Amino acid sequence: MDAAFWRAGPDLLKVYDDLGLTALPLGPDGLPMPEAPENTPETDQYLVCLAERDLNVLLPLLPQLAGNQDRPAAGKVA
Repeated sequence: MDAAFWRAGPDLLKVYDDLGLTALPLGPDGLPMPEAPENTPETDQYLVCLAERDLNVLLPLLPQLAGNQDRPAAGKVA
């Protein structure tokens, strides 16, 4: 698996694109938003990855990540 960024902001999307990475819009729950061919969903968070190689590996992990987003990291105090 290659580098991936979860909840990446929009500021570096052009850089990620230049690196050949795909940015998938995330909903407020941290999971990918359904595709809407007629319009681009508005969001400020993205999953950025090499989609053709890593997306199938990452998708099953996202619910666990989203469920842990409000918990403090190990060794950190909230």
